[in-house]
Amino acid sequence: FLSAVGTGVSYICFGWSVYRLWSGYITTGTLLMFVQMANSLSSSFSALVQIVPSAINAATCAGRLMAVSGLEKEKFLDMPEVGRIRKSADKGITVELRDVNVVYREGNEVVRNGNFIAEPGRISAVIGPSGEGKTTLIRVFLGLIYPSSGTASLTDCNGVSCSISAGTRDLFGYVPQGNTMFAGTIAENMRMVKTGATDEEIRSMGFETPEVNVDYNINDSVKVMDGPLKDFIGTVQEINKEKNTTIILTTHDTGDIEALTKRIILIGKGKVLVDGNLEGLIKQYSNKEIKLKYSGNIGNLDDGVKILEKDGNLARLEIDENKISLADSIVNISKKVKINDMEVKNTSIDNIVARLYKDYKI
Repeated sequence: FLSAVGTGVSYICFGWSVYRLWSGYITTGTLLMFVQMANSLSSSFSALVQIVPSAINAATCAGRLMAVSGLEKEKFLDMPEVGRIRKSADKGITVELRDVNVVYREGNEVVRNGNFIAEPGRISAVIGPSGEGKTTLIRVFLGLIYPSSGTASLTDCNGVSCSISAGTRDLFGYVPQGNTMFAGTIAENMRMVKTGATDEEIRSMGFETPEVNVDYNINDSVKVMDGPLKDFIGTVQEINKEKNTTIILTTHDTGDIEALTKRIILIGKGKVLVDGNLEGLIKQYSNKEIKLKYSGNIGNLDDGVKILEKDGNLARLEIDENKISLADSIVNISKKVKINDMEVKNTSIDNIVARLYKDYKI
């Protein structure tokens, strides 16, 4: 912008000087001297303009450095106990939050009276809408933020406990959302997590396919990891079972929940609203769906039977078994119409999660 302004001013001055020459107020020599001085001034102005972006960048970097230097020093709590837990970590660690409250500096209370236990050899799925506290819990687990009140702790197989802090971060393996990897080979990426890991150890994690080996070089595209994702579920189950690893899964993908865990923890409004068994939740919340092909007029249905879709002589019905049994609903429907074809199935996990969100108004 400033360069354009400078150029515009130069053209205006040159035009004015030509006009003065044409009017006879100045001589040709005066015009040439004016042009020479204008060029010199323009060069100085251009050099000054080039300094402005550099000054802005320098000020921005200085501000960031000051912000980093002003960060609170990380806490390393109960380090003697952490050392003892680290020695027995391969036998399993229990993660526990007790009456935890987390309040950000802005005064926003994100977690209220949070109680949570994740045990060795068990996969716990934490679900909930975005912005309800799942990411905050992960930050607490990793010692990135600390509870305003309550306790966050780890306990080993011998009953030794310590507070979660920056000193316990290396006991966690954090797998973020998505499948992004750093530039380099798969082996180099894995050795960022475990220095000195052998190729055989990396292969045992399930990262090799007929098309991709541990020496495969990762470029800017991450699509190379799309293929083995289904195999990764089996790898998680194997790690959980054979190494007695405590696994906490936060996801919006109900397929992951159904494949990996029997325990669901619903986070909403900063609290643990539900901590239950998947089978129990299915029994409590899962209605039956009937796909029906019929002849006749289906008319009004029993209380507890809801028409989800209807197209000609095809209908999809939902049966609330808290109000009417599946058998009774089918008998009553058959009295009204001729059933030509029928398919019965359970409501999907997606619908169960949606009903949980609706019941708890989150």
